[in-house]
Amino acid sequence: MKKILLILLVMPSQSCHSSQKYSDASANYTYMQIFYFGRKTYPGSAFISFTPEFQKQKDIKLNEQVNDLSNLGFNEIIKVQEERDQKMRGMLIKTLNTVTVEGWEIVQMSSYGDGGLVYLLRRVK
Repeated sequence: MKKILLILLVMPSQSCHSSQKYSDASANYTYMQIFYFGRKTYPGSAFISFTPEFQKQKDIKLNEQVNDLSNLGFNEIIKVQEERDQKMRGMLIKTLNTVTVEGWEIVQMSSYGDGGLVYLLRRVK
């Protein structure tokens, strides 16, 4: 009976101790936000913005000329826009992979406007 009581007393203290490392209030973090503005949020100017700067960059823009769409039919315009959106999503994924390699972890993601996203990241100082 004493062994069972001893085991029951030790188990809760170990579980409390192990969870303490995850909720350590003394951890000091640096935070960063990544804003993704799709064409629905800002038509014709999809870009990714960092707050604060990341690798000396504040914004990443899709560096390509937007063709004159006036001569295209509706389906062709949709196809051009979908291709551009796909390139921007690819840049966003590449950016998120780069920041995680540098030690940042995504803490939260939420929508921003119509088609925009905001990522909150942190890393230990």
